[in-house]
Amino acid sequence: MTPFEVEVPQGRSPMPVVFKKANFKDVSRSIVPSDSGFLEATLEASPPPAPPPSHRAAKPAAKPPAGKADGARHGKGGRPMDEDGVLAPSF
Repeated sequence: MTPFEVEVPQGRSPMPVVFKKANFKDVSRSIVPSDSGFLEATLEASPPPAPPPSHRAAKPAAKPPAGKADGARHGKGGRPMDEDGVLAPSF
């Protein structure tokens, strides 16, 4: 939660600081405790993890009914239909 305050012992060696938050990329900074204690970081959202690959076998496609293997649709009397599903004229 921000703002965040913490006291650290004064020193001259750089001290690493890592900002972390769920679903955000970590941000690393360094601060020398003898300097001003102000440190700022902007966290960037990380993309959600990819779902694991499925190991299930794909189901085979259903077979067309016998006599209709050509993929054409047929109306009453076995007459072929147009692409729009309307019976073709019989003349």
